[in-house]
Amino acid sequence: MLKDISFEENPGEPLKPFEQLMACLPPSSAELLPKPYQYLMKSNKSPIIDFYPDSFTIDMNGKRWPWEAVVLLPFIDSKRLIDSSRNMVPDSLLTEDERRRNQLGDALVYTRDEAVTTTVPALNDRPNFGAIEDCHVLERKYNDTSWKDEHLAANAVLRPELLAGAIVPYPGFPTLRDAPVHGLTRRKLGINVFGMRSRYRTAVLQLDREIPMITSAESIAGKFIGTTLYFRYPFLQEGFVTAVSDTSVTVRGKEPARIWSVKESQTWKLKNDTIKRQYETGEGLTGSGGWNVPESEVTLSIRPLKEIQTLSDGSKVKIYARLEVEVPIVASIWSPSKPDPRFTNIPARLEKNPYRFGSQLPSPSVNIKSNRRSLRKSRVGTDIQRPASKILPDFTSSSTPKTGILPSPSMKNGMLGSTSTFSTFARPIMAQLQPKNKSRTALASTSCSSLRQISQRRTPSRGITVIVALAAACFANGANASILPDTDTVKKTHGQHSSLPSLQMRGGETNWKTGVFGDEEDEDFTGAPPLEFAHGTTTLSFVFDGGILAAVDSRASIGTFVGSKTTQKVLPINNHMLGTMAGGAADCSFWIRKLQAESRHFELAEGRPITVARVSRLLADYLYGNRNSDLSVGTMIMGYDELGPSIYYVDNKGTRIGGDLFSVGSGSTFALGLLDTEMRKNLNEDEAIALGIKAIRHATFRDAYSGGYIAVYVITKDGWKKVFSEDLGLSA
Repeated sequence: MLKDISFEENPGEPLKPFEQLMACLPPSSAELLPKPYQYLMKSNKSPIIDFYPDSFTIDMNGKRWPWEAVVLLPFIDSKRLIDSSRNMVPDSLLTEDERRRNQLGDALVYTRDEAVTTTVPALNDRPNFGAIEDCHVLERKYNDTSWKDEHLAANAVLRPELLAGAIVPYPGFPTLRDAPVHGLTRRKLGINVFGMRSRYRTAVLQLDREIPMITSAESIAGKFIGTTLYFRYPFLQEGFVTAVSDTSVTVRGKEPARIWSVKESQTWKLKNDTIKRQYETGEGLTGSGGWNVPESEVTLSIRPLKEIQTLSDGSKVKIYARLEVEVPIVASIWSPSKPDPRFTNIPARLEKNPYRFGSQLPSPSVNIKSNRRSLRKSRVGTDIQRPASKILPDFTSSSTPKTGILPSPSMKNGMLGSTSTFSTFARPIMAQLQPKNKSRTALASTSCSSLRQISQRRTPSRGITVIVALAAACFANGANASILPDTDTVKKTHGQHSSLPSLQMRGGETNWKTGVFGDEEDEDFTGAPPLEFAHGTTTLSFVFDGGILAAVDSRASIGTFVGSKTTQKVLPINNHMLGTMAGGAADCSFWIRKLQAESRHFELAEGRPITVARVSRLLADYLYGNRNSDLSVGTMIMGYDELGPSIYYVDNKGTRIGGDLFSVGSGSTFALGLLDTEMRKNLNEDEAIALGIKAIRHATFRDAYSGGYIAVYVITKDGWKKVFSEDLGLSA
């Protein structure tokens, strides 16, 4: 079929640069083109205005979110586009610079030539795009090269070859050979890397199933605790091992093994299954998922490497994070064939007891030979000391629960920061802050030489997996880090630390009072239950003949509690743009203040006002990036710009919808009922104001969460102004 296609007859020519932009840009981006071309994209009298519809249909095609849908736009007829642009926009209407930019150029060939030294001038006066000094790139036109000759053109092809001298693998950048990858399969597993599960097949890396038998955590604890290894493949972050656990016991530091109770053992199994499943299906974050990890009955508690700190004398030390990551042993004993030299041979700065950092209370240690039955009968949490006084905890600290089990990765409300299994944060409910005690630090050499030696000796042709090699090395040579004499005092960078249990998910109901699994409670506990933050408001906006009207109430409530009756729910972004608040007052006001700064920055940088569409897009991008942060935002961005009046609704999930009429809040159903009845085209300003007042008043009379004052704003081409305010308490 392809041999029948020929490009020899009737060769065409590419569109000119401005014509190419007209073929792909929407009318809202017409300002990127010279003014004569803007007329063709926005004027109703344009012969090609049908290329640029104001509204269009989207085909969801079985998808869930609008941004996944197929947009049904009209096809661009290139012949009509060329005829219209060249007949209605002759070169005489363009400036000299615009005519130069609209020309078809020559194909250029760039080659590196050490004999050439040039300076590439800066594109503009901005500091981020300065001139390139000592550039060894030779630029030539294609017709000036030997490739223009037909018999030599066969050599002008791209060859996927590594340059001479390229280092493979590059230090610090692992390859598939650095992990025991057995194969690759494609199957449907519902991977989640963007906040939602995929419905398609995914390529999954299969780890080697032939791993050595590990009898128990107790038997290998001495070989791993106190050493460093790598995890989070393929990033291979370094970590310091603090504890080893399995279904029966947990061993932390140099303490004797502690036996799990029955409930703790069940919890550990559920957590281990969750971690394994999330290695495969992901956690809603890029870089997670896609690994089929073999069954493992042993997990490691690891403190990730946080930073390389330079001391006053110029020496460098490693600083490990004050939190722990729970990783299956089969997913953590990987060492790169070429470690990053920046991180090797650097001692670590550790606390006096790096296995229980912070002010944690030590959990009781139990001799492995003691009566297991009596331990199983004891209730969970008997080793927890109750506080003498209950005050708010320091949430900047991350402490390990006294039972040795990290909080469940799936419990978002019980954590700070990321909810990843790769980084779990314990969030205490109530805590007794302990006084700061200065301790001594120890500089430990965290380089596991036996690990590196085995890793460097390993070759791809060997049939032995990395796990076998590393385990054998550790078992044979030992891997305890050498502790040097005390030298300096550890700086308390995280303040005081909580000493009470974290709120944990243990495969069943959790007591919100004590964080203890089961029915037992502390009878002396007097704390209040969590608040249910139910928000309520009524905000609306619509377009009338000549501008936009915005009307809001002023009540701020938390459930049935009225926090304020005079909240300002309309905030200015600039002289021609406003934003409304619905949801969490702090969330909405923060992001609108952010838009104020972005608007001002754009005006200073570009010398022209920012458009409503751009502001709403910025807000939608911000909120989409924070969609898993439990924000509460439902705002309307409205304004009058060069395109006329515009309104966009944006919420905390990143949804962005443009329209002529919106109402947001608990009273919006009542307001919309009246607006749908009485709204009509070509309302003048006075009629629009009267309708907005009536709609808000009607909603506040029926919605218990709305009330306070009515505030009405009008936005026209001259800017925004407040035109009405009324105390609803005085309304009949």
